Amino acid sequence: MTQPPSDQSAAGAPTPDLAHLVQGVVSGDGPREDALFEFLRGHLRVSVGLFLPGDCLEADEVVVESITVVFDYIRRDGGFAGDLVRFAITIARNRCRNILNQRRRRPEVPIEPLAEWIASDDRSPLDHLLAEEVRSRLREAVAKLGRVCRLLLRAFYLEGTPIETIRRRLGLETVQGVYYRRTVCLRKLGNRLMDDPGYRP
Repeated sequence: MTQPPSDQSAAGAPTPDLAHLVQGVVSGDGPREDALFEFLRGHLRVSVGLFLPGDCLEADEVVVESITVVFDYIRRDGGFAGDLVRFAITIARNRCRNILNQRRRRPEVPIEPLAEWIASDDRSPLDHLLAEEVRSRLREAVAKLGRVCRLLLRAFYLEGTPIETIRRRLGLETVQGVYYRRTVCLRKLGNRLMDDPGYRP
């Protein structure tokens, strides 16, 4: 397999043996899958950030979805020949373009900015009342999700539970699976909020 043009990862560490990690994806080796996931995530965060600056929640979702597509491609083909990083970046950029086009047609619920606003100390009494209403809407929306999504979102955003602990609680084999499941749950939460006639972002 052709290695990326640089021998340094996005984080500055030496590039791992990608062929070895790719074969781990093919064989279902959890530790190697996680290693490749983290390596690609470092590269994709930089690339996606150029399209979605300041939108951490959406950017992270794009990164996880793009890596999931890459892994599916590797498993389907039994390996990968070519520049894996460039392939992953291309998928992520295409996803970013689709999101930006969708936003022009239908604005989405800005969950993360709401969370930052709720946590801010620089608010007026009216802001506090509005924040409590938002919390109430969020609690109602989360309560309507399935058990796994409720546990996962609370662990991530309310309890600050380590990712490895969440993985064990959910019975998932890899960290990648936790991030993918979180992406699915956040999308469901966003859809619940958009369907709520009482919610106005």
